[in-house]
Amino acid sequence: MIIGILINFSILFTCIILTYYIFELTQVHRLYHKEYQPYVIGVIATAISIILMKTSVPFDNGIIGDSRNICILFSGLLGGPIAILISSTLVGLFRIFAFDLSMTSFISGINLIAIGLVMAFFTAKKPMTQRNIHFYLLFIAIEIMIVLFILQPNTIPAIRLTIIFLFTIISGFYITFAVMKLFHAQFERIRTIEKLAETDYVTNLPNGRKFQEIFQLALIEQQPFSILIIDIDQFKRFNRIYGHSFGDEILLNLANHLKIFAAANNGYAARASGEEFYLLCYDAPPAIGLHYATIFTHEISDMPFTLSNNTIVDVTISIGISSFPDNGKSIPELTQAANRATEFASRNGIAQISHANQIK
Repeated sequence: MIIGILINFSILFTCIILTYYIFELTQVHRLYHKEYQPYVIGVIATAISIILMKTSVPFDNGIIGDSRNICILFSGLLGGPIAILISSTLVGLFRIFAFDLSMTSFISGINLIAIGLVMAFFTAKKPMTQRNIHFYLLFIAIEIMIVLFILQPNTIPAIRLTIIFLFTIISGFYITFAVMKLFHAQFERIRTIEKLAETDYVTNLPNGRKFQEIFQLALIEQQPFSILIIDIDQFKRFNRIYGHSFGDEILLNLANHLKIFAAANNGYAARASGEEFYLLCYDAPPAIGLHYATIFTHEISDMPFTLSNNTIVDVTISIGISSFPDNGKSIPELTQAANRATEFASRNGIAQISHANQIK
């Protein structure tokens, strides 16, 4: 019996940890659409649970011992209520019909479906997390105790079975859970490093590297868009008068305004380098790109920046624009066109706007 329990746990541990590792890997590399996640997790949890039942330890009165409840519990952690409903329903039906149809198999299967319905109901209202999953484990443990005493009317055998089941479920859960937390911490570090590699440390905007990725995705969609390169007028003078630390404050102020503007106008903002910023405007042919540039230029001109030393500075920007497909069909072509437009605008004074189409 002990060997059988250890084998069953080993299968659970290997399958759950492998699934979790793949799950985290897909999250890091964005290998699939997230909306499919509950269904994928539910099906995987069902497959693992069926394997666990096929390698279960038999007891009296048709009772079998395995770790399927832990598997369904983890499906809720990774896939939410939909994953719980899928796995508990399919596994419950398998428990009823795949073994000798009896009162024991029927009660066990219906109990599993009921557990799934209750957990799905509560996780739909408050998602299962690493903090509250312990309460769901307690619920499962109590439910199993009640069912065991129903299936095994003799008190002493029922107590013995309860101790075996509770020890198996609780120890199996916490050993697996501890390893999952180690994996989670490691992948969190990877995600943090990746985010830092894609974020400008002064403005907290995406940096040029991240912008190139978004740029490429926009090209793949083959829909009209415009690229705005935003240059702070006379920024070197600000640095010379107020110092580089206050220059950074001006960059941060502008970045915050640009972030809000991008969110409100279906755009994506990033810092290019120095005093230059990118704004990718989706669904924006040249006329719309010019319209956005005009609005943002006026917003900044009409909004003095207050520095941390209470100095108020008037900031203006000049913007160069290029549009897809008018001014190019690749990143280098569109970027070069926008840069030429920005240089042209800056040469004409402050708070100027120029589109690549206007440059002969």
